[in-house]
Amino acid sequence: MHRNSFTSFINFIKKKRLSFEELNVSQLSKYEADLKSRGSTDGGISVKMRALRTLYNTAIQRDLIAGENYPFHKYKISKLKGKGAKKALSIEEIKTIIDMNINQYPEVLDSYNYFIFSFYTRGMNFADIMKLTWDNVKNDHIHYVRSKTKGNFQIKILPPIEKILDHYRKNTTGTKYVFPILLSDNLTPSQVENRKNKILKKFNGI
Repeated sequence: MHRNSFTSFINFIKKKRLSFEELNVSQLSKYEADLKSRGSTDGGISVKMRALRTLYNTAIQRDLIAGENYPFHKYKISKLKGKGAKKALSIEEIKTIIDMNINQYPEVLDSYNYFIFSFYTRGMNFADIMKLTWDNVKNDHIHYVRSKTKGNFQIKILPPIEKILDHYRKNTTGTKYVFPILLSDNLTPSQVENRKNKILKKFNGI
């Protein structure tokens, strides 16, 4: 199994912090050239690029980043002579992302936690993550109303979610919210939207 594509790309750009801004056409082309110089086949490079693309797509779908600067419109993975593109990460690839040593990248701990939290809560989007309150956490379940559909959801708290919840219990901001995104209980809708956009821009490296 190849090295996790996320970690491989971080090692290539030689930074402890990876923002989605680094995933641009220029850097992807340089990354491809670097992999080829170290003996990677087109098929192996294609696997890594597809994994990065899927990670990027998932982040967009879950409202974790904006999609205006999507690099894969111009960078074509299909030019590589690998197998046909996958639509999703494999179980092994997902596991390596989840199991990566986030302690090496403390600057992105919150964004990593939001991503993992979204994964284990059946794709909870960022708007709902940031509005989640401790009142939504009841015994071994999370109960919330999805902003987009107004549907009621009940999510079982699995160990990875519990670990994240424990972290923010110990590092509380003193508000009713689980995550340190909305820093006051009395924000107006406009202030909430502005805060959301500010954090999403931060995740996107803008």
